[in-house]
Amino acid sequence: GAPEWSDELQGSVLNVVHGVVIDGEFAGAIGIAVSVQQFSDFLGTLSESLGQNAFALIGDDTVLAHPLLAQPYEGLSADHPLPLLNEFSDPVLQQIWSQDGENVDQLKLAPGIQTRWLPTFDDEYLFVFERLEGYSDQPIIVGSYFRSDDIGREVERLMGSAAVGALIMVVAVLLSFVVA
Repeated sequence: GAPEWSDELQGSVLNVVHGVVIDGEFAGAIGIAVSVQQFSDFLGTLSESLGQNAFALIGDDTVLAHPLLAQPYEGLSADHPLPLLNEFSDPVLQQIWSQDGENVDQLKLAPGIQTRWLPTFDDEYLFVFERLEGYSDQPIIVGSYFRSDDIGREVERLMGSAAVGALIMVVAVLLSFVVA
């Protein structure tokens, strides 16, 4: 269902209800509700532990979850349960669909994963996201973005680890010849 405002929680709630069918007959329904704050807090832990800037959007213009929504977010109400992207306080995420950005078709990560390169704010960012259909009347876009400098550092770290691993393998092969 669409996100709804909860006066009790003073925040928006995501709800999912699924029908239960037994032997071809409707037996009931199971539902769960998760607050946008809880979902956003989870994305915040990904951001901290993996160095990501994780987000979820409903359609191209509404922020569903983001670490900034893990705390009470000013301006949300029953009439306005989620912030619009163009008014959200993450200036990089606001620019995801900017005309300055371009889709990066060369990166083949996995089926359905899209990438977008965005030069903005005197830096460059890589957005990696997927559009999930069937959970709402609009696609839910889940993804993350990275600064180009951070990507370079991770590639350097990975290359360093590969070099150390190769060196250890060479030493192990040489030692096996000596022992044999």
